[in-house]
Amino acid sequence: MVVRDLAKVEARVRFPHPAPNSFFLPVIQRSGSLFCSAPGPISLAATGSLFCFAVLHSCWSEVHMLAYLCGPIDVAGESGKLWRRKLAPFLREQLGHRVYDPSEDARRCLTDEELANFELWQRTDLDRFRRVVRRIISADMNLIENKVDYLICVLDDEVAQPGGTLAGLTAGHRKGIPVYLVTTLPVEKVDSWVLGCSDQVFSSIEGLKEFLTSRFAREKQTQLWKD
Repeated sequence: MVVRDLAKVEARVRFPHPAPNSFFLPVIQRSGSLFCSAPGPISLAATGSLFCFAVLHSCWSEVHMLAYLCGPIDVAGESGKLWRRKLAPFLREQLGHRVYDPSEDARRCLTDEELANFELWQRTDLDRFRRVVRRIISADMNLIENKVDYLICVLDDEVAQPGGTLAGLTAGHRKGIPVYLVTTLPVEKVDSWVLGCSDQVFSSIEGLKEFLTSRFAREKQTQLWKD
């Protein structure tokens, strides 16, 4: 098993690579084709967990560093999306990193029919809903295991910690990928599993930003390349 610890992640900036200011996300067109950086449209008829990951992989095959924004989504409401929207521009513009936000991106590999009926099937057709969610799970886990350089998890509610959050943190921890936890909760209120998977714990987003800047600032990347 290849362990990507902090030293190895930091060392990757020695390799030259343009760091675009914005992250190019695949776009699902009404025609039923998905367009990304891969040449030509990709038909959604090949839908499946391997297809989802193949699309993500093709779009990010030339990416320098990739951050995965982990944390409650369904049970967190709008707050689960708000911190991601605020943090993502910093990661892209200040650090030159790419960002995967599962609250926005996880369903992009679904068909129009699946997107339109996602919540309905959860109430009326559990088997069909489960098959769709399992594809999302498989695509996300493949992404973490093969492409992600570090995970950021924000937890502000002690009851909003189960589900995909634990799965993502566990996958990152087992692959040796740095996991950065941000929480305003006292550590004794944080799930022990979450703490066990975390490499660094911060009490605020600003504290996390300072840490990431000290490690991955553009100026430091340039200097590492010159050394």
